[in-house]
Amino acid sequence: MPIIKVDTLSFPVSYVQVAEEICAARGLDADRFLADQFGITAQLRADPQGQISGTQFSALMGLLLEFASQSPDHQRKLIDFFPPTIHGYVALAAITSATVKNALDIAVRYAHQVMPAFEMSYTVNKGQCQVSLNRLADLGDGNALLTEMVFCALHSFLRLFGGDTTVLHLTLIHDKLVLSELPRLYPNLTVEMGRDSNMVRFPESHLNAIIATRNTATHQAIEQALEKNEARLRQRHSMTHRVSGVILSMLQHQRVVEAQQVAQALALSSRTLNRRLAEEGTNLRQLYNDCRCSIAQQLLHHGNMTVSQISQQLGFSDEANFSRFFKQQTGQSPGAFRASGKQQEVK
Repeated sequence: MPIIKVDTLSFPVSYVQVAEEICAARGLDADRFLADQFGITAQLRADPQGQISGTQFSALMGLLLEFASQSPDHQRKLIDFFPPTIHGYVALAAITSATVKNALDIAVRYAHQVMPAFEMSYTVNKGQCQVSLNRLADLGDGNALLTEMVFCALHSFLRLFGGDTTVLHLTLIHDKLVLSELPRLYPNLTVEMGRDSNMVRFPESHLNAIIATRNTATHQAIEQALEKNEARLRQRHSMTHRVSGVILSMLQHQRVVEAQQVAQALALSSRTLNRRLAEEGTNLRQLYNDCRCSIAQQLLHHGNMTVSQISQQLGFSDEANFSRFFKQQTGQSPGAFRASGKQQEVK
């Protein structure tokens, strides 16, 4: 289960470039359309350090999904709209690395700065390099498309330095490709659906490939910027995310979560935990409520449990108490929230 609420995340404004390209393809005024539909102003898009909220990013994924669903030609355009460099400093650090392995090390270390919806890792075994993407946030219908597009960026990167003969084996959790054109676009790509993890595999020998655009001085300057941002992110977000992960894990196995249990799981005293959360502008009660609401939303949209059963699983004394809590958190009753999800599925 995802451990981070998408509306607590932020993403680089550089990703809005994909929506700008879609606007251009449709003859729309990007400034007006993006401001009206997503609240993303031209001023924000012009800010190199600009960030959009997780909610805005999720809405953008809806636009991309709708565009890709219209035709194979739109799928090919969407892939072109999503170059490796859209990942900002992380991509630039990778491109200026000495080898593909150095680039992967950079991506694993810093990818969460630009794509916090995933955790990236890689292993080498039996002559194969295996790159895994573990989804940390729920983007609804956009989950599958985003996963495929991230792998497209990785494939494009490897093609730059490994040639068009690069053989990739892709496994995906979802059962059907959103970008059904992938096998035709990448003849050396094999795809397996409905697997246990999102992963791409390629020959270990590619790790030693020299990157033609390598540049030590430029690379060091970019990595220094990434490390500076890393320190800032650690200070702002790490404890909030760690606590949310602990609470969500506990809620999967028990109805009541006690503050002392959370502190012990993180090897902290309750006093230290409360202080660290206060420094990040939140508290344990707020995170507990956020986690219960997040699980409730997922169960209402994707499960068959009744509202009464959900209220019991989340430790509420009765259905009325749960319904009151849920409406305070979301502005909708559980029934209305579930009905809205079914209407979206019909559309």
